[in-house]
Amino acid sequence: MSETKRKYATDIIVDLFKEYNIEYVSANIGSSFRALWESLVNYGNGNPELISAPHEEIAVGIAHGYAKVTNKPMIVLLHDTVGLLHATMAIYNAWCDRVPLILIDANGPLDVKRRRPWIDWVHTTLLPNSVIRDYVKWDDYAISLESFIRSFIRAYNITTETPSAPVFIGVDVNVLEQEENKEVKIPKISYNSTKFYPDVSIIKKVANEIAMAENPLIIAGRAGIIHENVNRLVNFAELTGSKVIDTLEYFNFPNTHPLDATFTNVIQDADVILAIDSLVLDYYLYKTDKLSREYKPLFRSDAKIFVIGNPIMKSWASDYEDLIPAQLIRSDSDTALDTLISITSNLKLDKEIINERIHKATETHNELRRAWLNEAKNSTGKPVSLSRLNLELWNAIRESEVDWVLTSVSHGEAVKWSRKIWDWTKPGCYIGWSRGAGLGYGLPIAIGASFALKEKGKLVIDLQPDGDLLYTSSALWVASHNNLPLLIVMYNNRAYFNDADHNALIAKMRNRDSERAFKVGGEIKDPPIDFATLAKSFGLVGIGPIDSGENLSEVFKEAINTIREKKVPVLVDIVTST
Repeated sequence: MSETKRKYATDIIVDLFKEYNIEYVSANIGSSFRALWESLVNYGNGNPELISAPHEEIAVGIAHGYAKVTNKPMIVLLHDTVGLLHATMAIYNAWCDRVPLILIDANGPLDVKRRRPWIDWVHTTLLPNSVIRDYVKWDDYAISLESFIRSFIRAYNITTETPSAPVFIGVDVNVLEQEENKEVKIPKISYNSTKFYPDVSIIKKVANEIAMAENPLIIAGRAGIIHENVNRLVNFAELTGSKVIDTLEYFNFPNTHPLDATFTNVIQDADVILAIDSLVLDYYLYKTDKLSREYKPLFRSDAKIFVIGNPIMKSWASDYEDLIPAQLIRSDSDTALDTLISITSNLKLDKEIINERIHKATETHNELRRAWLNEAKNSTGKPVSLSRLNLELWNAIRESEVDWVLTSVSHGEAVKWSRKIWDWTKPGCYIGWSRGAGLGYGLPIAIGASFALKEKGKLVIDLQPDGDLLYTSSALWVASHNNLPLLIVMYNNRAYFNDADHNALIAKMRNRDSERAFKVGGEIKDPPIDFATLAKSFGLVGIGPIDSGENLSEVFKEAINTIREKKVPVLVDIVTST
C-alpha cells in the first residue's frame, strides 16, 4: 500500500516535537488523539519513541521518573475527560516533586456540530484545564494549529526553566484532525531564561556566619539533581568543616564522606544551618508526635537558619510546607554554591579548627557505619528485616559489579538502610522519594528511570512496597514489553503498614484492641498476594516469596545475571517484618 504524500496538522506537531528533541511520548491510547498517534507511528516512525501504557497514571508516572533522571520533559498524551481524570494522582505527584513534564490533553469538540451523539458529549470538558490548574506551573488551551504550536513552545520553556514543574495544554480534537494549512510554519522563537543568581551581599553574610560558627550544618535537599552540585557540596563542606544531612529528596552527598551526618542528631547542636533546595525542610527541623500531631523544633532557639531555593507556590494544596524562622535566598542551587565557594575561599578560616572538626566527624561517622553494618549482619529470623534485605542486596551488587541507580517510594526504613549500608557515591545514584506520597508511585517511576538509562548500562533497582504496587501493577507489562534493565525488590510486609499503624495507635490511646485495629483494613493477607506469579503473568521473571535472609545474596545475584543475559526485568518478592 503506497503511503499518502499529503501532510496533516498532526504531522506538523510531530515535527514540532522533533524540533525540541523530545525523546519519548507516553500514553494510554485514546480516540481523541487518534490523529496525533497515527502521525507519531507512521510519520514520526520512532522519533519520538512511543511508550504504550495500560493506564494514564502509569503514563504520567513514567514521564515523572524519566524527568527525575534526565531533568528533561517527556510528553504525555491524555484522552479527553476520562484520561485526564485517571492521570490526576500522578500529575499531583509530579507537581510535588517539581519535575519538568508536558501534558497534552485532546478534548472533545467544543463545536457542538462536530460532536457525535452520547460519547462526545460526556467526554468534552469546558475546559479540561480547570481539573489540574492548581497543580501545574502553567496551562493553555489551543483552538487552532497555530495556537497549539505557540502554546507548545511556551510550555517547553516554562517547564524546563527553574523552578521546574509540569505544564498542561488542552487542545480541541478538531485541531488534530485537519489537513495542514500550507502557511503554518514552526517559528524559530524561544525565550530560554538565564539562571537565578543569589544576592551576593546575603551570600557574603552566610559565608561569614558559617566561618564564625562552632557547629555549622548543611541540609541538602534536591541540589544533586544537578550532578555537579555533589562535588560543589563536598568542596564547600570540606572548606568550612560543615557537617551535611542529606534529606534523600535526591542523592546529594556521599555517605562514605566523614562529614556526612545523615540519620544523626546534629541539628540540635548546630548554631548555623544552611539548607539548600529542600522542599521538606520542616520535616527535618521539627520532631513530630505521630499520635498527637504536635511538633517541636529540633534546632536551637539561637540557631541562624538560611535557606537557598527557588520555590514555586499555589494555594490549592499547602505543599509549600510550614513557615520556618529562616532567611530565604532565592537562587538556583548551582549558582549559589559557586558564589559561596568563591567568597568563602577568600575568607581567613582557621584551618586548625576545621581540620579538628573533620577529624572528630570521621571518628563518629566510621563508628556509626560499623554499628549499622553489624546490626544488619546480626539480624536473623523470619520474616526478613529491612536491614538484612539491604545487606544481602548490597553484597550481590558488589559481587556482580553492576552500575546501579536506586528508586524508592518513601524515605522510610527500606531506603534508609540502603543509605546506611551501601556506598552512595556517584551523582544520580538515587533519584529520591515521593514528596506527594500518592500511592501507585513506585513502579512507574522506576520504569521511567529505566527508559532514561537503558542505553547507559545501568541497572535500575526499585525498592518496592507491596501496597503501592497494587495501585499500578499493570505497569509490569511496560517493563516486560520494553525489556527494561529493571530489578524490582519487593519489601512485602503484607500490609498498608503506615496507615494500619496509625489505626493501632488510636486504639491504644482509647484502650481498645490495637491488634484488631491494625489488621482490619491494614493487612494484605487471607489470601496473601503472590507477586512473583503476578510478575510472571506480565512476562517478567518472578522469584519468591522469600521469607528468610539465608542465601538471599545468591538470589539477588541470580536476578542480576538474568537481567544481564536474558534482557528481561526481574521481580524478587521478599516477605519483610516491616
